[in-house]
Amino acid sequence: DYQVAWPIKELSTGIIRSGLRLRIPFAAYDNPSVGLVYRRKMISRVDRAKQSSCEPTPPYAQKLGLPYRVCGPHIHGWKENRPHIAMTGLWELPARREVTANMTRINQMFFWFCDEISVTIPTDYRILHMPDRGLFGQDNA
Repeated sequence: DYQVAWPIKELSTGIIRSGLRLRIPFAAYDNPSVGLVYRRKMISRVDRAKQSSCEPTPPYAQKLGLPYRVCGPHIHGWKENRPHIAMTGLWELPARREVTANMTRINQMFFWFCDEISVTIPTDYRILHMPDRGLFGQDNA
């Protein structure tokens, strides 16, 4: 997989405890994910997926108002997954909710996620330059 990470500096303390991670799978270049990592634990993630790609949500997620099944782009939010982590001690993010925002480009997905998790990025820095698919020797990977 291709991965890149950015540290997040807390404005109030100047300390870096978290970061953003962009992941692009070799086998599914069109289905990247962006995650928020806090103290080396993934606490939220948005995944771009085809609309025909559907996955079930865990039974507890329905009690939170989430559907039984989610198709297409989705987010594994901290609010929805924190109870699961607290109860099981497992750092998993099984609950997901649909994302209706336009996710056709990585830039859109990345900055939508930053807005969703309250990471402030000034307008002047709101652009990502992604490598071409074949840049690293992969055949349209």
